[in-house]
Amino acid sequence: VAYSGGRILRLNKIIIIICLFVGPQAFAQTLTEKLLRESPRLSWNMGLTYDSNLQSTSTYESQQGYLARLSPRYRINEKWTAISSLGVQQRTTQENRTDLTNLTLAISRNPFPLFGIGDIRLTSSLILPSNEIQREKESLLGAIRLGSNYFVRTNTPLILETGISATRNFHQFTFSAFNQQNVQSRVTPYLTTGWGFGDHWQLTATAAYDATWTYKNNYRGFFDFDQSVTYIRDRHLSFTVGHSNSGSVATLDGRNSNVAFFDTRSSVIYLNGTFNY
Repeated sequence: VAYSGGRILRLNKIIIIICLFVGPQAFAQTLTEKLLRESPRLSWNMGLTYDSNLQSTSTYESQQGYLARLSPRYRINEKWTAISSLGVQQRTTQENRTDLTNLTLAISRNPFPLFGIGDIRLTSSLILPSNEIQREKESLLGAIRLGSNYFVRTNTPLILETGISATRNFHQFTFSAFNQQNVQSRVTPYLTTGWGFGDHWQLTATAAYDATWTYKNNYRGFFDFDQSVTYIRDRHLSFTVGHSNSGSVATLDGRNSNVAFFDTRSSVIYLNGTFNY
């Protein structure tokens, strides 16, 4: 799981569905991880998400839209899995535009034991600029990302996962067409915890911090909080309703904290359905 913190562009927002399964002699896992481990050699993950902030539809700050995402996975052997992801997003307010998300091509080292209390997954990703705004307005040429996810074996309905990713962007220009400095690199640690209620319901919460540096070496930090409730019909189908809030850690003047779990100006409510074949 990789976070693109700051949510500078809502077009970049990809909802990661996190669900909990509990079984005899098994430790709690996110649905994303469980599907990677147990799906057939070739599998297809498809998701449809609707998201909206809390601003009135008559205001400029209103943000609503849909995201359809397709992610095929191929298990090369016992150690390696190839994963790709591409989405189409339709915004229904402001510009009312349709665009692709960036294409992600990844190779993942399947989990192996570490420290005696859990498993670690290592992933390397190549990100191609299929998003028109990032390609044309921000001159993005591509990016590489290295990430790790650690899954603690709780042997209970408790889910506990942590990880970190490092991303290096490549732009043609150091400034975007919006006269903003492009981000050259970012480091994003996160923590996910949750609890399962039987085999079909679960609650999860994720907190992430996004440290970014521009080509001028200017630093800026972003936060990202997400809470969700998921109904899991079976391994193939799940539905999620959630809330997320993200933004700059500091206010514009840099003197006060801007961190908040909920904010009427920036909080987003989302609904998601995921099908795995």
